[in-house]
Amino acid sequence: MRYLILAFSFTLFSFYSNSQKLTYSIVYGLGFKYNPPFENNAPYFPHSFRLLYNDMVSFYFMPLNLKDLTRNVVSGKRYFHHVFYRKPLENFFAQGSSYNLKKKIFILDTSNRKWILIPGNRTIAGYKCSSAISLGINNDTTFAYYTRELPQGFGPEDYAGLPGTVLEIYNPRDNKYILANKVTVGEFELRMPENIPTMSREEFQKRKAGHL
Repeated sequence: MRYLILAFSFTLFSFYSNSQKLTYSIVYGLGFKYNPPFENNAPYFPHSFRLLYNDMVSFYFMPLNLKDLTRNVVSGKRYFHHVFYRKPLENFFAQGSSYNLKKKIFILDTSNRKWILIPGNRTIAGYKCSSAISLGINNDTTFAYYTRELPQGFGPEDYAGLPGTVLEIYNPRDNKYILANKVTVGEFELRMPENIPTMSREEFQKRKAGHL
């Protein structure tokens, strides 16, 4: 009987979704700025990611196929790896991952990235952008361009908290380059499970190491 209840609970989790209406969709390219096969130091983007957001929530994920780059309705339970889910008003920030092939969860985390606004302007995907830098725990510097024309302070991965949407990131330490190439304003829907499985980063590390 106990196992039947657990199975029924899992079924409810799998199929019952919390629907959220979103306004913005941004497609980013992720690459490594100074590695081959570049020509004339031009960036190369072997991976695409997508950010969906409104005033209160953002969902950044790696599409499973080309259709995922343009879907108006996105089911959040399909994506766990390379996922960042943020609800600032609820102080909720989580990264999707798994510690084995069966256990898919969201790691609860804190985004304490501090930004320093610096001179510098450029246009990205048709939006006027300003620049900023962030110093990491090892004093490594991340460079960002954000636009106040999209006032929500969201961005790719954990790069958020600026007075506008982040459209470009360059992290020299990881040799990582993220650049927005398409911004769409419209009507989108994010369907997330009602009860998202979560754990702390400390517990996740222990489980991943096989200690729990």
